[in-house]
Amino acid sequence: MDGRKVIGVDIGNSSIKAAEFHASEVGEVQRFDDLTSLVAFFEDAYYVVCTVSKADHRQFLSHEFTLHHTTPLPLKVDYETPQTLGMDRVAAAVGAWTLFPYTDILVIDSGTCITYDLVTADGTFRGGIISPGLDMRYRAMHEFTSGLPRLYTGGEPPAQLVGKSTESCMRIGAEQGLKLEIQAHLESFNKKYDRLQVVLTGGWQPGFESNIKASIFAGSKIVLGGLHAIWKFNEGY
Repeated sequence: MDGRKVIGVDIGNSSIKAAEFHASEVGEVQRFDDLTSLVAFFEDAYYVVCTVSKADHRQFLSHEFTLHHTTPLPLKVDYETPQTLGMDRVAAAVGAWTLFPYTDILVIDSGTCITYDLVTADGTFRGGIISPGLDMRYRAMHEFTSGLPRLYTGGEPPAQLVGKSTESCMRIGAEQGLKLEIQAHLESFNKKYDRLQVVLTGGWQPGFESNIKASIFAGSKIVLGGLHAIWKFNEGY
C-alpha cells in the first residue's frame, strides 16, 4: 500500500456501513446515507468494497478491490449459482468463520431481507434461506391492501397474544411472526447440528436477540470483519 487508509465498505440495499481496516482488526463502524458523505468522511482512502447494489459505485470510490463471486475465499462455497450469491452473505459467512473456526455456524443477518446461511465445521458455505425482513413485511401489508396503514420498525415489540387495534394486530403478525419463524428454523438446524453456533448481525432492534431461544453471538462487524479477512487473504498489507 502507498500509505493511504484502507476502508472496508459494505453497501447494502438500504444503508452503507464502513470502517477503517487495521492489520489485525476492524475499526469503529460508521453509517452513511450515501457514498458522497462516505468519501468526504474518509479522505484519500483505498476502498475494499462489498456491495449488493446494482448502482455503479466506482465513480465515487477510488478502490482497487471489490468482492465478487470469483474472488478467492478462505471458505469453500457449495452453491449452485455462485454468480447470484449476495456478497454480503459471503462476507458475513467468512466473518463468522473467523470468529468461530471449525464450528457449524448459522449466520442470521437482518436487513431488507432476513438471510440464514450455514457454514459447516469443515469450512464450507452450504447455502441458506432468504425471507422478507421486518420492514418489508410492514410495507407489503400496506401496499398490497387498500385499508392497512404503513407501519415502521422501532419501539417496544408487542407483548400481547392478540391485538386490540389494527396497528397492534399488524405488529404482532409481523414481529411475533418473524420471531417464530427464526425459532422454527433454529429448531430444524439444531436437530442436524448438535453444537450449532448462531451468529446474529444486521439491523436488529435492540433486545430482539433476547427473545430468540438459542446460544447466540450478536455483532455489528460480522460483514466488515469478513471483508477484512477476505482482503487479507487476497492482498494482505
